Amino acid sequence: MDITIGIIIELLARDGIDTRQHAAEGAVVRSFARLTENPKPPDSGTLYLCDEASDAECMWLCAAGCGAEELLSHVQAIFLLMHEWYETMQDALLSQQGIQEILTLSEPVIGNFISVSDSALALLAYTKNISTDDPVSLYLIENGHHSNETYRKFVEQKRFKAWTSGNGLIVNDNRTIAKHTVVSRVFTFNRAYFTHVVMSCNNHEISAGLLDLFTIMSKIIDRYVKHEWDAVSFYSQGYNSLVSELVGGKIGDYVDVVERAHIAGLKQGEEYVVLLISEGSTNAAFPGRLARDISEQFFPIRPFYYGTRLLLFLQCKDVRAYLEERGNGKLLTEFFDSHGLHCGISDVFTDLLNMSAAYKQAKLALTANVKKTTVVFFEDVFVKYAFNNDPEMLRLFRNGRYGNMLRALRESDHEKHKNDFDVLKTYLFNERRPAESAEKLFMHRNNVVYRVSKIEELLGISLEDPQTKLNLFLTFLLEDAFHIFD
Repeated sequence: MDITIGIIIELLARDGIDTRQHAAEGAVVRSFARLTENPKPPDSGTLYLCDEASDAECMWLCAAGCGAEELLSHVQAIFLLMHEWYETMQDALLSQQGIQEILTLSEPVIGNFISVSDSALALLAYTKNISTDDPVSLYLIENGHHSNETYRKFVEQKRFKAWTSGNGLIVNDNRTIAKHTVVSRVFTFNRAYFTHVVMSCNNHEISAGLLDLFTIMSKIIDRYVKHEWDAVSFYSQGYNSLVSELVGGKIGDYVDVVERAHIAGLKQGEEYVVLLISEGSTNAAFPGRLARDISEQFFPIRPFYYGTRLLLFLQCKDVRAYLEERGNGKLLTEFFDSHGLHCGISDVFTDLLNMSAAYKQAKLALTANVKKTTVVFFEDVFVKYAFNNDPEMLRLFRNGRYGNMLRALRESDHEKHKNDFDVLKTYLFNERRPAESAEKLFMHRNNVVYRVSKIEELLGISLEDPQTKLNLFLTFLLEDAFHIFD
């Protein structure tokens, strides 16, 4: 730990001591003494305390109305305070007491309100014994995350870019978002933004010494964060807050999702599935090692925690192509087999607001896994739940892959004044016989064949696939019986 001349000046000023000094900006003080006749040069690290300004070529400090002896006593107290602070933070780090304890220990030294957030800007810790009058901070404390209005201001002022591209401390004194000048430090891992420490200068204004104090604390937090990431427990914090809210159905605002997902590295509109791992015993590496191994072996699958359950999230441009490249789940099966686990996989979704439905589908897949298959897809157990007249179940199917297909097809018909929905339904209900379908639709047989091929192309499906035929057929039945698209 480096005790700079700026720190000494800052802490003396808080005691009402106005100083004069001869020292380079940022100079580190290694020792201190009363001014002697033969002082050491400025670069020696020795700070000399004197009764008044001196011409000596050394690093010296004096204060109005404060003699050298009294000043020496104050500086000695500062050194003791700094060493005690640093040692207790080190102890907290070694005993893994967490970021909250580090902030609590820093309260009497730094004296300003500080908060720590994860990559989704959800609150992880804050200085609970230091009050704040900043509306942004107050909302963060009360709700555990920033308001939609604050998120939009971050976007408008390109704060995300500043945080993720900044190196070191970032000072923002324009006060267009926060009430006070704020100092930020962003921690990254493998170039991914995941932890954000913010100090509001609500009690002590910005100074070189204050920045040095914040830097000392930040370095301790940096070591803690890196240690936690290495241990993989940070997976439960880094992105978990946003995913937990999506899985729990607690976010309904589209703009909010897009903005927060961007920071967390998720993409609204790109295909994804949710994978849920069964509860139960496994080897001693679970869950930390398991989460790390999945991340390393099955990129871009990412682990999260929802409550105590390990949840996996796979998002890419073409989920099915990804799975096909890996033997349609064969490699995943081998992996989970080696850990004695089972995994349920949801339908393919694109809207992050449907993540709650995806999670429930993955959970139902595990529940219906009577054959104890290592990896089970929800579409493979679709039939089991198809005619359960339960509003929640019907909602899951309405928002599932095949429900989304047919709803989009019907909406497209409405916009383009077509009848593809009826063509596909009639074709399936007539066991894919073009002649019989044509008769019901009052169309020519060749026209039916052509229209069906275009529908397959539009939906990205093949009616030669038995599973696709069955699931579409059942979805049509559900619409007839329960009007699931209304």
